[in-house]
Amino acid sequence: MLTISLGIGEIPYRQYSLRTPLEPIGCNSRTDGRATVSSYICCHSKVRMREDMKKAKSLYRCIFSLILSRGIFLLRKTRNMKKQNLRKYLVLAMFMALAYISLLVMKIGGVGGFLTFDVKDAVITVAAMQFGPLSGIVISLVVSFIEMVTISGTGPWGFLMNFVGSAAFAAIASAIYLYMPRIKKTLAGAVVGLATAAVAMTGVMLLMNILVTPIYMHVSLEMVYDLLLPLLLPFNLIKAVANAAIVFVLYKPLCVALRKIHVMDGETAVPYRMTKRSVVFLVMGLLILIACILLLVLTFGGRFEWFSAK
Repeated sequence: MLTISLGIGEIPYRQYSLRTPLEPIGCNSRTDGRATVSSYICCHSKVRMREDMKKAKSLYRCIFSLILSRGIFLLRKTRNMKKQNLRKYLVLAMFMALAYISLLVMKIGGVGGFLTFDVKDAVITVAAMQFGPLSGIVISLVVSFIEMVTISGTGPWGFLMNFVGSAAFAAIASAIYLYMPRIKKTLAGAVVGLATAAVAMTGVMLLMNILVTPIYMHVSLEMVYDLLLPLLLPFNLIKAVANAAIVFVLYKPLCVALRKIHVMDGETAVPYRMTKRSVVFLVMGLLILIACILLLVLTFGGRFEWFSAK
């Protein structure tokens, strides 16, 4: 048999079709039985090209499937995030409404002649300890503004003092409870956060009284200094401690109840259980709250105002 050398081996001189390089052709072809080396190479390259095209199509299909599945995943994730954000906004609106309603239901007015105690700071702080300090600041701003334009007669200066006091208390308590290392989201974190917030709120409100009261009440700064120790300091401290006690008593049961009715996200399988430690702290919180109320009423001449819009 005649062979042809290509420099890399010997190829038998046989007759091949241009369609497939290994298919013999008959003597009736145009080459008359004489296949050339270039015909073999051309057919081989066409086969390789077809295989490469098949591989490319498979690769494109894999890439398209990957992109499509990733897009579907991101779309579902975006929808879930939108649902969670919507639920969060609804819960925050609910806490805003509760804080405002608390102003209408019960407060102690006439403390020292012109001061008022309310429990809206406790409601705002519960929301902040669940959703973060920024949420507490936003709720404080909205509730203080609504209070100013509806039931309060103190105007912009009262709005400023209400907002600063509520925001400081809620933001500090929630920041320590949620983010303080080693004690975050624990009973110790709640105690430390609320105690720190009570002290900080008292200091902030004393500073605001020094800056704002002379302008708002048209009195001298010396008169404000004279009221600091006998009235302003104890009132702000009692108000902060009372709101901290309310948060301490209501936070856990309230959050568990809201999770059970699927208003808030969180673990719902574990029910709220009254352990001995929980009972002790609950009783302590109630006693502190009762003591604060008695001090405001008996010592500073406060009086209860139920369902009052004034």
